[in-house]
Amino acid sequence: SDITPRAERKNIINYQRREKNKREDIDQMADYSSHFPLAEKACKFLTSSPDPYHAVQNMITRLEGVGYARLSKRDPFAGKLEPGGKYYYTVNTTTLIAFAVGPKYKPGNGFKIIGGHTDSPNLKVRPRSQRSAAGC
Repeated sequence: SDITPRAERKNIINYQRREKNKREDIDQMADYSSHFPLAEKACKFLTSSPDPYHAVQNMITRLEGVGYARLSKRDPFAGKLEPGGKYYYTVNTTTLIAFAVGPKYKPGNGFKIIGGHTDSPNLKVRPRSQRSAAGC
């Protein structure tokens, strides 16, 4: 054989490492199963929210289901916000702003804001696409 004993040992060690890594990958994949329920919920939301209007309406339904109250952005919020209260309002039916007032909040003490953003899910397929080739 043209392979030296040292090279053969190295090949065996590399093979054993690859097999160990494969087993670890399989073990890690088994751990992902705990994420399936969340992924299924996300898929359900995206399916029912093909555009920004539906996405906002679906989120309003969820927020109201857990006690959020609608505010009008045209009316001042002064006197309407209470400690422990949960509120939301919309802008042009495509943007949703939701917030909760801390239970220890006192007017004049200031507040902290945590924000998030996602591009609108605009998951439409053109009925008559002008594309004539596959790929990007």
